[in-house]
Amino acid sequence: MKARSRSGDGSPPEPHGRTRKIWGAARGSTWWGPGTAPWPCASWRRASTFDITVYDDRAELPTFEANAWARRVKVPDYSVMGQLIVPGEDQYVCVMTFGAKTDDVALRSLLMNDYGFLGALGSRAKLDTLLAAYTAEGWDPARLRRLHAPLGLPIHSHTPAEIAVSIAAQLIRSRNDPARTATPRSLS
Repeated sequence: MKARSRSGDGSPPEPHGRTRKIWGAARGSTWWGPGTAPWPCASWRRASTFDITVYDDRAELPTFEANAWARRVKVPDYSVMGQLIVPGEDQYVCVMTFGAKTDDVALRSLLMNDYGFLGALGSRAKLDTLLAAYTAEGWDPARLRRLHAPLGLPIHSHTPAEIAVSIAAQLIRSRNDPARTATPRSLS
């Protein structure tokens, strides 16, 4: 199933079907958020089997123009992401918003669903703080352990392109694991 293009014109977003999505990206891959890491993935996307969808709630930024290679969806608020991205083992969701508060809103919405992959970009300190809050609130530890955080393989990335490579490698490793037993790096 090929994802339909959206103009980002503010019309209500449509839920995704069963394509592989990466946060804000799709094979079902969804790249969540407008960060700089999704941009270098354009070349990688053309060479892979992942389709990419970018979600953003900020119409005033050139997010959609900068990610012309991706399916683009304007969302009213990141709290609806769990409703927009259909759960399933073929969905790969990567959260990359512009800050800890919006990451938290997105993750709270997404953690309730089961995806083939759910990851969040950010510093270990930020992600540990979020995970500690979820644990204190009584979230199921097994559900929290499914979160790949921080997102990307540990290759000592520094540039947006290197970060994109580390994320792409992690997604490919997860997708190609026959037992689908890639170990998330959260709550270590």
